[in-house]
Amino acid sequence: MVKRCIFFQRDNMLYKRTVEITWDKDCMTYNKSVCSDEIYSYVTPDITPCIDVSSNSRIYRDGSLSPWYTKNEEGVPAMKLFDALDKRKDIIFPKGCKELLYYKCLTENQVMYILTVGSFYDIYTNPDKHMFSAPKALAVLQLLYNQGKIDYLSNINMFLHWYYFNGEATEWKY
Repeated sequence: MVKRCIFFQRDNMLYKRTVEITWDKDCMTYNKSVCSDEIYSYVTPDITPCIDVSSNSRIYRDGSLSPWYTKNEEGVPAMKLFDALDKRKDIIFPKGCKELLYYKCLTENQVMYILTVGSFYDIYTNPDKHMFSAPKALAVLQLLYNQGKIDYLSNINMFLHWYYFNGEATEWKY
């Protein structure tokens, strides 16, 4: 069993639903489809559509939101930007820096699509092992829009301050 999270925003708060699914690393092609279906079985109607934003999503448009595919204006993928941050041992970057870099790599069309989605997950991201989560970042972006704080993306200090108080997801239980 492995943990995966479904992220969404509601009532001006960020939520996650942690689920445990069966994972067979020796059968990836079949397993990916079965695991996606298993995760989706935990999605309630009020947070649909729920999309897989992993690099191997079954739907191209959803997979294009993966940090492996999103690129900044110079054509550098978000994951390479994250690696550059991780290599800097002389600076401790606050939470939210990777999210801000990720947002700079999204196109306007991608952002408009993100705003229509109910929730997000990544078939590969284990919340116990990964510091950055694209599904969480996308739900945070929705929260920024819904709170009317989208202009914070143009001011790193305002965004990081907002993220410090709003960027942690509360576990959704029902």
